[in-house]
Amino acid sequence: MKDLTEIDLEWKIGLAQKGDGELLAELIRSDEPIKPILREFLADVVAGKIKLAVPVLRTRSYIAKSGRWLREKAVVRAVRVKMRDAGKERDKFLRTKLTRIWCGVYGTTPNDVEDYQRHSRRITPIPKPTAKPRKLRKK
Repeated sequence: MKDLTEIDLEWKIGLAQKGDGELLAELIRSDEPIKPILREFLADVVAGKIKLAVPVLRTRSYIAKSGRWLREKAVVRAVRVKMRDAGKERDKFLRTKLTRIWCGVYGTTPNDVEDYQRHSRRITPIPKPTAKPRKLRKK
């Protein structure tokens, strides 16, 4: 069975074959020893056995996509949790106040949060707290 590092390495090699080699380049530049699977992949690339896809734009890379809306998403989730806990999920004044507070915490602006909400297709629903477990009846 493969360990997690091998699976991660295969995933990075797959990204590099599709034209997004930033993560693999970081791994090669690091001080870690090169694993045999990576050494074999690099040898095949140099020998011409593997043709890599045209590099993707920097804005389309996995790193750029994953970090784009992190702060704004955290603000939206925090505001939704606080409003749900307060029982006022539709109070605009409270939402605005909480958004400003959490924007200060996460280092973003209310306008960026609004842009995130406008551009995100689906906001992951926050699961409601589960009810207390029922006691079993004694027979």
